[in-house]
Order: sequence, then structure tokens, then C-alpha cells
Amino acid sequence: MSSEPVTSRKDTSGKGATRRAEPRQPLLFQVRSELLALLPEKLSYSARLFIGFSLLTLISSLLVVYAAYENRLAYAALQNLEKRQRHYDVEWGRLLLERSTLASPSRIESIARESLQMRQIQPENTQVLNASQIRAEQSRLVTTRSLASKAVTAPLATDSSVKANN
Repeated sequence: MSSEPVTSRKDTSGKGATRRAEPRQPLLFQVRSELLALLPEKLSYSARLFIGFSLLTLISSLLVVYAAYENRLAYAALQNLEKRQRHYDVEWGRLLLERSTLASPSRIESIARESLQMRQIQPENTQVLNASQIRAEQSRLVTTRSLASKAVTAPLATDSSVKANN
């Protein structure tokens, strides 16, 4: 570009004038004005339909691409969840096997013998009770408890009466 004076369209003097710097518009307004300058003043009905359907086609194709992207993300998440489920199924099987091993009768018996010093019941140490013996034992326990509670409350009554007299 040369720095020669440029004649203005409004300059009627015929002399060359320098161009003043116009304030710059935002880029969006510049692009919009350029696109509008390319369009004719009036559009026919078929041209409007063509532009409208072209825009709809463009928008729908973008939505298809977005849906495919979302589908891929969902499928990847599904694969991760299925992988975790297989891992948890394997762990669940291992825990079931461990529980059955820990709850085996032979292991429980060996723990009872070693740590609790238990031994197996001998027939000569077995005592069988009938219903009348059980009732007699229960009534004996009830009378023993009632006598014990009377013995505990009697001294308290005398202590409180002594304190009241003082």
C-alpha cells in the first residue's frame, strides 16, 4: 500500500485527502455484512426453500455426529462396567469358597479342641431330664431369686429408717 493521498467520494474539492481511520467493527458484524452483501436483494421462494433445507440438513448431520459420539462414550462406559462386574463375580466366588472353607465342621472342631480346650461328650457324662424335673428346677430358681432380692432390700430399709430418725 502506498501512502499517497486518496480522494474521498464525498470530497468535492478535487484535491486529494487522506483517509480517516474508521472504527473497526467486531468480526462477527464484518462477516455478517459481507455475507449479506453477497445475497441479492430479493430471494425467490425456491431459493429460500433450498437455503432452509440446506441448513436443516447441516444441523441434522451435526446432531447425528453428536449422537454417534455420545453412543461411543456410553458403550465405553458399558464395557468398563461389565469388566468391573466380571471382577466382582470372581471375587464373590473366591469369598464363597473362603467362607465354606472357614465354616467346615473339621476346622470348627479343631478350633474348639485347641483354643477352647473342649472335648467330645462321653455317654457316662450325659444326663437326660424330663419335663417334671425341668419345672422343679425352674421353681427352685424362682424362689432362690425372690429370697435373694428380699435379703438385699431389707438392709436398705433399715438404713433409710435410721437416717430418717437422725
